[in-house]
Amino acid sequence: MASMTSIQQSDSVFTSSDNTLIRYVEVWTSGDDGSRLVLESARTVGRNSAQRDSDVTSVAIGEGLVGEAWQNKTSVICHDKSRFGLQISEDPELACMVVIPVFRQQEIRGVVVLGLSDGFGAAEIWSRDDRDELSVTSGHYSGLPSFEFITGYTRFPKGAGLPGNVWKTGQPIIAQKLDQSSAFIRSFGNDPAVVTSAIGVPVCSSRGFPASVLLLLEAGDCPLAGRTELWTCCETESFDRGSAITQVSTAAEEQSELVSPWQHELMVQVAESGGPILAESANGCLPTGASCVMAMPVFHNSAIVGVLALTF
Repeated sequence: MASMTSIQQSDSVFTSSDNTLIRYVEVWTSGDDGSRLVLESARTVGRNSAQRDSDVTSVAIGEGLVGEAWQNKTSVICHDKSRFGLQISEDPELACMVVIPVFRQQEIRGVVVLGLSDGFGAAEIWSRDDRDELSVTSGHYSGLPSFEFITGYTRFPKGAGLPGNVWKTGQPIIAQKLDQSSAFIRSFGNDPAVVTSAIGVPVCSSRGFPASVLLLLEAGDCPLAGRTELWTCCETESFDRGSAITQVSTAAEEQSELVSPWQHELMVQVAESGGPILAESANGCLPTGASCVMAMPVFHNSAIVGVLALTF
């Protein structure tokens, strides 16, 4: 594997998970024969007390939220708590589930489930419409009513905006400092919090373009995770540059350091498995204050073009 660098790697950039938008994580991986998905790991984050309310540890295509995402080859955003499969009576903050299938061409490699709180932030699924543009087909908006309203009237041609660029290139993209960008027209609302950062992930890329685009958006002082990193690469198993979303100063954002041993080990594991993983330790070490990290490969056709890593 090629050497890796990232603009934000020091322990000081890790944010406590008590304030994160994501409060629950599940990772499902493909079984030996590919006919079922198996629950590999589940983890609550921060103050979340939600627990699985089901002994279901494997699903076939079409079964439950995980099987639905697999069958439809697209992410699923669900607000119906009866479908979460969790005991959440003690945690009213868990507001929706975002289910992200990981495909290598048409082959399912796993599914990641993210439980989002009612803190400021958003999740969106953008799909091709009858005008050959992207429009939002499902979304979760917490504390962002104006942003949600504007989004309903927004369309992105191929190559335009963050969704359009992900759609055109098939590459995951991070956008930062959106609150300071005049080009981010959806921020011109009157919400109690402002969208500051976003990550765009292509879903089920084959024959050149992804079937849909998932956006995860941060707003106010509510980061997605303790640290959110996007590692991109030029070819399979070669991660050459990094970008990250964290609540840190401008000076810290401009620092560049060599990848740490635990990050290198994590990327090796993802490249070798070809699917998502949820690790409580990687190479015996995590950032100070962290308890786990989820790493999800992003494919363009059959090649890994990036890894989304969420540290809690």
